[in-house]
Amino acid sequence: MRMLNTVVFVDIVESTRLAARIGDGSWAELLERFQDIVRRELQRAGGDEMDNAGDGFFVLFADAGAAVSFGRSIVEAVEPLGLSVRVGVHTGTCWVAGEKCSGLTVNVGARIGAAAEPGDVLVSAAVKDQLA
Repeated sequence: MRMLNTVVFVDIVESTRLAARIGDGSWAELLERFQDIVRRELQRAGGDEMDNAGDGFFVLFADAGAAVSFGRSIVEAVEPLGLSVRVGVHTGTCWVAGEKCSGLTVNVGARIGAAAEPGDVLVSAAVKDQLA
């Protein structure tokens, strides 16, 4: 089924370098705290976790404003952990099948997330249009 959604990608900046510096045990603890924060904020914002790669999340929202607010809350919430994240937000039509979401919108959202600077919530023009 095709649905209009807002996709959000969250990624810890330089996670591999950080993991190497602090060691596996400390990294595992830090990663668990990060994941708890993201999931708490996601539940609060009303989004759905679609995928988790450990140091990154792919989440889905029906509302662009809630997605952007979620991104901002993550940036702020992980700072006390000494983490910096990049967040990308894009709105478009996704293919949704069960618990999977795919299509060009997802690919574009991932690229926007990768282009974000540390500490930024980078949004596409489509998201800006939704918020206007």
